[in-house]
Amino acid sequence: MSSTDLHPIAARLTRLRSVMHQQQIDALLIPSADPHLSEYLPARWQGREWLSGFTGSVGTLIVTPQFAGLWTDARYWTQAEQQLAGTGISLMKLTSGASIQYVDWLAATMQAGQTVAVDGNVLGLAIGRQLSLALQANDVRLRTQGDLLEQVWEQRPAMPLAPVYPHLPPYATVSRADKLASLRAAMQQLGGGLDDAQRVADFMGQAHRHFAQGMQAVAAAQLGFEVMQLAQALGHVVESAAQLRQFIAAADGHAVLVIAGNHRIHAFGQVAQGPGQAA
Repeated sequence: MSSTDLHPIAARLTRLRSVMHQQQIDALLIPSADPHLSEYLPARWQGREWLSGFTGSVGTLIVTPQFAGLWTDARYWTQAEQQLAGTGISLMKLTSGASIQYVDWLAATMQAGQTVAVDGNVLGLAIGRQLSLALQANDVRLRTQGDLLEQVWEQRPAMPLAPVYPHLPPYATVSRADKLASLRAAMQQLGGGLDDAQRVADFMGQAHRHFAQGMQAVAAAQLGFEVMQLAQALGHVVESAAQLRQFIAAADGHAVLVIAGNHRIHAFGQVAQGPGQAA
């Protein structure tokens, strides 16, 4: 059978395996997750569905040079059997939705010296630790740098660009300045940072699930945005245009919003109007 006669999913797996071979990867793990472990995934991070054809909301795909398996629980077995037919992907039946049998499978199947890859940006901390320990016990390497789907997924959906808008009173009961003051005081006391930049910054909208990164510093709270999104919606509450340009240049494809009190600069576009805001 020629490559043009392959099932579309089988053809995608063939392309993926070629990239895996080039990068010396022996197994690729594709979870149903995005960088924020959202319940509802934006199209860009529906890679498990794109690569397997299985549209259920729960499932984990593993691809090796000779095998591809989809792990899902009993709610989806009938659906998976139908959607995986002809793809070359085997249905691996989980005993429960919370099961991590695929980790056990990798630990039992992979040989010493081999490499398992997964996009670390979509791997939860707890499962990442379990996976790392299970593989290390068998001298199997875990590679979490890079996203192989980016190299094989033609016309992959772009980053979400939904509007971002300030969450203002009466919905926000504590001002941004007060939150930042409290955050900075806690950081000075504890000698560390906090994770919830979105809550501190009072930015809402669908995009709040898709911030590239959240960073805080004593001098300024920083919130990650995609560059295009920033160009459309930002220029809001930054200390200076020059400082924002410096962060954009240093952020490797992502822009950073610096929040410091209630200072505003509108040189980078207008902030979208959110609920309860006057035009």
